[in-house]
Amino acid sequence: MAYRYWLLFFLSFILLPASGQRVNYIVDAGGGGDFRTIQEAVYAVRDFKPGEPAFIFIRNGTYNEKLVVPAYKCNLILEGESAQGVVITSNDYASLNGMGTFRTYTVFIGGSDIELINLTIQNTAGRVGQAVALHIEGDRVVVRDCRLLGNQDTVFLGREGARQTFLDCYIEGMTDFIFGPSTAWFERCIIHCKSNSYITAASTPRNIQHGLIFKNCRITTADEVTSLYLGRPWREYGMTLFMECELPAAINPAGWHNWSNPGNERTARYAEYRNYGPGADTTGRVAWSRQLTDREAAAYRLARDTSYTVYQTYVKESKSRPYIEPVRPELPAGVRAWEGLVYSVITDRPAGIRELHLDIYRPDDRRTLPAVLMVHGGGWNSGDLTMQVPLARMLAARGYVTIPVEYRLIPDALYPAAVYDLKDAVRWVRENAERFDIDTARIAISGCSAGGQLANLVGTTNGDSAYEYVRRYFHVTSDVQAVINIDGISDFITPETVGRAQEARDRNLTPPVDMQWLGGTYAERPDNWRAASPVYHVGPRSAPVCFINSSLERFHQGRDEQIALMDRYDIYTEVHTLDDTPHTFWLFHPWFGTTVEIMDGFLKKVL
Repeated sequence: MAYRYWLLFFLSFILLPASGQRVNYIVDAGGGGDFRTIQEAVYAVRDFKPGEPAFIFIRNGTYNEKLVVPAYKCNLILEGESAQGVVITSNDYASLNGMGTFRTYTVFIGGSDIELINLTIQNTAGRVGQAVALHIEGDRVVVRDCRLLGNQDTVFLGREGARQTFLDCYIEGMTDFIFGPSTAWFERCIIHCKSNSYITAASTPRNIQHGLIFKNCRITTADEVTSLYLGRPWREYGMTLFMECELPAAINPAGWHNWSNPGNERTARYAEYRNYGPGADTTGRVAWSRQLTDREAAAYRLARDTSYTVYQTYVKESKSRPYIEPVRPELPAGVRAWEGLVYSVITDRPAGIRELHLDIYRPDDRRTLPAVLMVHGGGWNSGDLTMQVPLARMLAARGYVTIPVEYRLIPDALYPAAVYDLKDAVRWVRENAERFDIDTARIAISGCSAGGQLANLVGTTNGDSAYEYVRRYFHVTSDVQAVINIDGISDFITPETVGRAQEARDRNLTPPVDMQWLGGTYAERPDNWRAASPVYHVGPRSAPVCFINSSLERFHQGRDEQIALMDRYDIYTEVHTLDDTPHTFWLFHPWFGTTVEIMDGFLKKVL
């Protein structure tokens, strides 16, 4: 999926997409592009396209078409020049020639891994009953910065098991205007209600845990709206959750409706969490809805990029190594868990508040123990803290307080935000050491891949004022006493890495992920490339480092140079290179146990 990369490129003196993605086709209703209609461009894309997403850039204009992206058109980005300026419109409705609700769409997305950016999609049939604007059947569809306009049934999420994400969108309608069986996450969206009716109509199947989830959204109403329900169950097990949303005074005190069927009250899954505004009072809510606890709410997290998961990695690596097995994240006997704890709240961001979380695992006793913060990988733009849970739980069983930690990825913020986040996490651990019986003189940080680079940077910059980003824990040190770097680089500035980024710039290709994170090529941002490389920060206060490496040389960048510098300060280091291993060896048997043994052995030496 494309992410915002704020550089300007010009082709024929026309502004190209903010995503920085290479354009395959340009659509211009006025005839100045490759095609006049979006449909023609979609059909021109290769079926079942592998690799880099196909990119269709749509210039401002009104496109009177009933757009279909078939199931065999996947891995595709449709981006408009501006959300207000690119309007896709049609006006079918359910009673027109007996077509029924599900054929009334203006845009139908049947393929998976599709992203829609900066588009207005509207159904202008008016108040004539069901008339869908956007109908999604594909999986992993992202709708970003779009305007979805209609009346009844504006957005239909039409396939059970499919997963959709809506970010920073404006969605308006009258009755049941967000509905269907899919799992869908809405974040920072404005949901505008035009009549006294129902916002949602989930039809979540019984065997699907999550339905329609609204996080940090704002519900607005037309002036005449006085009684509005958050939802009603289109099917009996419908699931809907509003969390940390602004609710207007027009919300009916009951909150939810049973669709005139008392039997739905036994099965529908309706919940709220920490909503605010004049409509958020829950004292009059129906008894069959519920308020989530803090712990329950913490389980709801948006994985913004699912390209790096244990399953995806297993599918890839097992082709050449059929003997590998993913590690199961079982909780060992005698280990306690605190999950979804908030360690930082980011407020200085235009998209709104962002909470950062961590999990804690520790032996069930009252000894004061060393702690290990654990940082996931994913190329600074993917992955999540759950990928560190198996290692964390196994190390906890060996006598450590282990702490998988979340940090901001590329879609939220570029370098150095992730470094600030992790140093904040260290400070939070020190502030809460008594609560979890942590020895503050024995705090380590470990990380895998990009997380290894970040952990290494945190440890080499002990006491570095340039990284002591002042927030609420400024009075507490972020120093750590040990680092475990699992296949993370120590130096970005190598001929291969620099050259790859420059080639992408010269050929107008999608920027490599390290170039994205660092804000440009080495020629453009040499300060960032150097500052993000741990090798350039080695000093007398740097922490001891254990390098655990795969057999792939490119993940050893800067390692030997860093060790030579640390030797000058008599700082302990050790290196373990595992033969014939993939980059992500720590996620799988037969290398998982070896990784735990090496980590435990190193920590016992230095803490």
